[in-house]
Amino acid sequence: MTVVSLDFDRAGGHPALAGDLEHAALLRDMPRPWHLAREQARVAAALAAGGIALATDHALALIRPLPFDSAHFGLPCADLQRIYLGARASDEETRAVVDAVVRRARRSGITLLSARPLAGQAAVVQRLLHHRFLLVDTSVELGRLGGLDPPRPVGVGLRDPEAGDAGALRRIARSFVDNRFHRDPNLPARKAAALYARWADAARLKRHGQMIVAEVEGQVGGFCTYAPASTTDGVGLVGLVVIDRPWRGKGIFAPLVSAAARAAGGRATVTSTQVTNAAALRAFAKRGLLPFNARQILHGWLRPF
Repeated sequence: MTVVSLDFDRAGGHPALAGDLEHAALLRDMPRPWHLAREQARVAAALAAGGIALATDHALALIRPLPFDSAHFGLPCADLQRIYLGARASDEETRAVVDAVVRRARRSGITLLSARPLAGQAAVVQRLLHHRFLLVDTSVELGRLGGLDPPRPVGVGLRDPEAGDAGALRRIARSFVDNRFHRDPNLPARKAAALYARWADAARLKRHGQMIVAEVEGQVGGFCTYAPASTTDGVGLVGLVVIDRPWRGKGIFAPLVSAAARAAGGRATVTSTQVTNAAALRAFAKRGLLPFNARQILHGWLRPF
């Protein structure tokens, strides 16, 4: 089975792209070309950032570098962002493209290769496990058409972050341990916690997404990051939601998420959480954010470190 590298002109037109149309199950009213254009944009962005597209006739794998993670953990990191499988992709092709990804990543000096295949891509997951990847998480993607109605007030102040919030936001972000980095025994817990503190800093400064802060009794009680809907896709993203321990279960989650969704705007709101995070799944469901997709998250340690 031959696996080849593709430039964007060939990768962007590969028939397998239709095998993973990210929001198709949620935005059913949007025509198929719209969904394909989203995946073509994903491929273009990954290749422009130094990524690689590897393909057979009916399967396409997309690898992108992760400079932020590489700098933070002090080792070369990359992401097997997508494996697209066409309707005619055989198990042999699936194994061949996964094997080619692992070989190329090793030759490129990658130490940690993360992967996020669709939960239904059993052959992909099985082949990654064959290469000793660790299954560290299952992510549920949730969404709702339109905005979120504001809940009843519960004494929570919602506002933009301020410079004086930095210390509290970092501390709260470090308390979030229900994630793939903390579930990988090869990663130090302090490094995993520090990663989320850096993400909180980036959102506070609007360098990577944006943030809304919940203030309770004059203190920072939690935060939610979000990405505004673009004019091209119209999908707003609710990102990381973390509530400080003393305020968990006190009614902060709902107004915080609703405010972030309204700020993100767009024809639809999407988010994701761990399948094991039952409290978050219930809370999102109460805001009308329901599951429409799921992905297995795996970590492949390809080189000693």
